[in-house]
Amino acid sequence: MPKMYSEDLRKKALESMSKGTPLKRVSQILFIAKSTLRSWRKRQRETGSCSAITNNWGTKPLIQDLEKFKKFVQEKPDRTQVEMAKEWGGVSESTIARALKRIGFTNKKNFWLQRTQRRKESRVFREAKRACKRRYCLHR
Repeated sequence: MPKMYSEDLRKKALESMSKGTPLKRVSQILFIAKSTLRSWRKRQRETGSCSAITNNWGTKPLIQDLEKFKKFVQEKPDRTQVEMAKEWGGVSESTIARALKRIGFTNKKNFWLQRTQRRKESRVFREAKRACKRRYCLHR
């Protein structure tokens, strides 16, 4: 998405046009398209403000309460995504898949990741073993 023009630049452009400077000249000086200046002027007339219109593009996720969804998944871990969609009520399988991804559940097991986690765990274990100097320590 392109960057919006600042509020003060919009005001300066509209002030100079209201003082009598031709639209074409303001466009050349400020390097702003004439169509943009016309739309600012139209918005100024209609709403009284030339500020940028913010759109809320994108959609909100259908499953917004992730804590409740996480409990739902933990209670029924043997369900497929299709079954979860039917039980959750009126959502699609892809909605369930996106929600599972947002809470950190995965389908595919990454054995490389598990291997590095085991390596990290064993390193932590070795460090704890070195740090332990008592005779009856659990790490020995």
